[in-house]
Amino acid sequence: MTWLDGPALAQPLPEPDYLVRALGLVGGPGACHVMGGYGYSGKSLILQSLLLSLTVGLPVWGAYECVPRRVLHVDLEQGRVITVRRYQRLAWTMGIRLEELGNVMRVGVYPQLRLVEGDRARWREEMGTRDVLVVDSLRTAVGAGVDENSSEVRRGIDMLSEVSEETGCRPILIAHTRKTGVESDDLRQTLRGSSAIFDAADTVYALKLDKDGKISLSNQKSRSHGDTVPTIDLAITDVASAVDPRAGIQVTAKMAPSKEAVERAAEAARVEAKRRREEASRIARQQSDAARVLDALQGNPGASRSELQMLTGLTSGLRWADAVKTLGTKVRIESVPSDRGGKPATRYHLV
Repeated sequence: MTWLDGPALAQPLPEPDYLVRALGLVGGPGACHVMGGYGYSGKSLILQSLLLSLTVGLPVWGAYECVPRRVLHVDLEQGRVITVRRYQRLAWTMGIRLEELGNVMRVGVYPQLRLVEGDRARWREEMGTRDVLVVDSLRTAVGAGVDENSSEVRRGIDMLSEVSEETGCRPILIAHTRKTGVESDDLRQTLRGSSAIFDAADTVYALKLDKDGKISLSNQKSRSHGDTVPTIDLAITDVASAVDPRAGIQVTAKMAPSKEAVERAAEAARVEAKRRREEASRIARQQSDAARVLDALQGNPGASRSELQMLTGLTSGLRWADAVKTLGTKVRIESVPSDRGGKPATRYHLV
C-alpha cells in the first residue's frame, strides 16, 4: 500500500510510458487493459502478434510504432501446439528468429497460476522481470468457484493491477463476451462479468468479427490515455511460402489517414471542385457565344469576322475562336479575293 502526503502529491508526474501510443495502450504500472470479444474472433492471435512486435520493436500489426519490451504470455486456453505454431507462423512472416529472442519473450502454457490471493507472490515473481503481460483468458484465470458473471471477478483483476503497481509490468486480459439477445457493441453490456470488469480496467478494447469476416477493434474506455482512439480495421491472412500455402500468418491494420493527409485530400477536392465549376462555366459561355454567332449569321449571311464580332460583341479573339469551333460544320468559312488585289476577305455562311 502507498500513502502520499502533500509534498509527494505535488511532485510532477512523468509522461505515460506507452506500449503503443497510437492505440492509447499505456505501459508501466497501472490497472489492467482488457480486450473483449466473442470466441474465434481472433483475440489471441491478434495479441500474440502484438507481443512479437513488442519483443523486437517492429510496428504493431504493420502500422503502429513501438519500442522493444520484455513480454510474458500466460496461455490458459490454447495449449502448447496451437500457441507455438501460431508464434512460429507469425515470426516467419515478420522475419523474426524466435531462437534469437532469448529470455525477452516468455510463454507459460497451462501454468498452475490463477487470479487468486494465494498466487499473488507468484504473479509478482513472474511480472517482476517483464514489461507487459497477456493473460489468455480472464474466464480461466479467475479460478474455480468464482462466477465470472458476478462482481467477484473483479477481485482477481484488482489483485493483478496491484501487482502491476509493484512491478511496473502492465497486464492485458483477454475477456470473452456473452450473447445478450440484443445486438450491442457496448462491452459494459456484453462482457462476462459486465460492469465489474469494465469498471476495473484502465483501457477496454472491443474486437468484433462480422459475418463478412471483417475485424474491427474499437476503444471503448481509455482512462490513462485520456481520449479513446478511432476504431481500426484488422485483417488476418495466411502467407504462402514456395512449398506451403500456410507457412506464415499475419495481422495487419488499415491505418486511419493522418490529419495532414485529410487536409491535403480536402484541399485537392476543393481545387478539383473549383476546376470543374470553371470548366462548366466556360462550356456554358462557349455555347452561349456560339448561339449569338448563329443568330447573327442568320440575319447577315456572308458577313465578315469583324462585322460579326461587332454584332455579337465577341471582340475577344479567344472567345470568338471558341464560338466558331463550337459551331463546327454549321458554319462555312469562305475566302473572297479582294477587288483591289490585297489580302482576301473572310466571309462566314451558315451551312
